[in-house]
Amino acid sequence: MIKLIAVDMDGTLLNSEGRISRRNAYAVQCLQALGTEFLVCTGRSYEDALLPLKERGIRASVICMNGSCIYDWNGRLADKTVFQTEQVKQILRAGKEFGAVFDFMTSRGSFSISTEEEFRDAYERDILLPMAAYSYEAVRDRFHLVREEELFSLGLEFFKISVLHASSQTLNDLKERLKEIENLAVASSFYTNLELTHKDAQKGKALAAYASARGIRLDEIMAIGDSENDTSMLSMGLKYTIAMGNAMESVKKTAKCLTRTNDEDGVAYAVETLILSQEARSRG
Repeated sequence: MIKLIAVDMDGTLLNSEGRISRRNAYAVQCLQALGTEFLVCTGRSYEDALLPLKERGIRASVICMNGSCIYDWNGRLADKTVFQTEQVKQILRAGKEFGAVFDFMTSRGSFSISTEEEFRDAYERDILLPMAAYSYEAVRDRFHLVREEELFSLGLEFFKISVLHASSQTLNDLKERLKEIENLAVASSFYTNLELTHKDAQKGKALAAYASARGIRLDEIMAIGDSENDTSMLSMGLKYTIAMGNAMESVKKTAKCLTRTNDEDGVAYAVETLILSQEARSRG
């Protein structure tokens, strides 16, 4: 019997417009009515994860920033894993060598060391996806632009760092360079980014800790995702691991099952087929 479903957001629960479809929302509501726990596992910050959930009236616990923070049903921070300052400085030095744009996700929101001109250029070249779905003004309001020398004087806790570049080859070269940094987890959710967290802050590890605290076994969990930052949970020994129809090929090879795309209500289709259908319920 499935007691917990962990679902990624962008490219999974959310369609290409960045919203939860009515069918997906209804599937979540049916799960919760049955007593099955619905857990969001996202690379987004907690605040950004809440926006599409609130639009559909959905409440859920949230693993955010790729496992760096866990928020409970009531919005309380239950656990966190942060970078060491020296790790951040090493990442900064490496990224600057490759001309990367940074999104430092911290205890006080998102920071960047880009100038106004550099930041607007990144937006106009769609490097900041999926934020390019918003107006420049809306994206700019999400960020604090500071000088590099200020970044470490503000008393920030660093949870996740997105390193952004228009060239996937440059990011591949940077990924090799980042292997020199200890205790670093590197993933990607789009061809323009690398998503960096402490090695102990990954979706799979956070999901395992969350489930263990609730006495839920791995064979009582379903996980659904689409990109590399979902691999750590889709490679776990769960009852069902499901890749979206629009998932990266590496993710499809990792997961046990394949569902429809995020624009075809792939989450709802998987839930209906494997949990809500009469056949699935008769199997227990």
